[in-house]
Amino acid sequence: MAFSIHLFIKNNESMRSWILHLVALFIVIAGNASAQNNENRTILIRSIEQQSSGPIPMSFGITRSDLKIIQSQVPFIQSITPIRFFPGMFVRMGSQTLKAKVTGTTANYIFGKNIKVTKGRFLTEKDLTHRHNVVVINSAQARQLFPDNQVIGKAIRLNTDFFTVVGIVESDQPASLFIPYTTMYSRFGDLSLTTAAGSFSMKKYELSEVELVISMNGNLTKAIHIINAILKLRHDKKEFLVQAK
Repeated sequence: MAFSIHLFIKNNESMRSWILHLVALFIVIAGNASAQNNENRTILIRSIEQQSSGPIPMSFGITRSDLKIIQSQVPFIQSITPIRFFPGMFVRMGSQTLKAKVTGTTANYIFGKNIKVTKGRFLTEKDLTHRHNVVVINSAQARQLFPDNQVIGKAIRLNTDFFTVVGIVESDQPASLFIPYTTMYSRFGDLSLTTAAGSFSMKKYELSEVELVISMNGNLTKAIHIINAILKLRHDKKEFLVQAK
């Protein structure tokens, strides 16, 4: 996209003001173009849940080992974001209790999504490296758990582990809490127990989804083909879906 702007500037102060306005305009245009390019070059790998019941856990889906091989074999990966959903975890703060989905992920998760940090911060690479017990919650959860509105730096309990609230987000996505995915594995493992109508099922899965962004130098179709080939060699059954997002 190219365009020209003709300005008639009376003095240096006006010139500086116009330059600042133009710089801001170019940043917005470049940011929008970058977000659009990422959206068009994103691959989503999704674990397909296998049905089971009883005491024997059903294992399915993409694994951390799959992720390492994909990362080493697929060329021109710009970013890679592992995601694991843990449904129905009890969240407690004092006498306040709620049940919520917890998303284990990385600092990259927030990019390209309609998620806005309104207080504090989102997850960082340092949180992942050191498996910090930190959590980001949404505004509705903040109001329910902290009626006094004193949220950042306070501790909440996820099941039996305490996590420090480091941020609050607004989002149009279904409500979730966000923790480092390395911390999720370290604290809660890979098993998930679901109860309903007097019965229960146990599932074992390492990752729910993986998002990959392929750089402008890469080939999206070729990358999808390579990922499918890797996963077909490593899995006996169709327990994954690879698609352009």
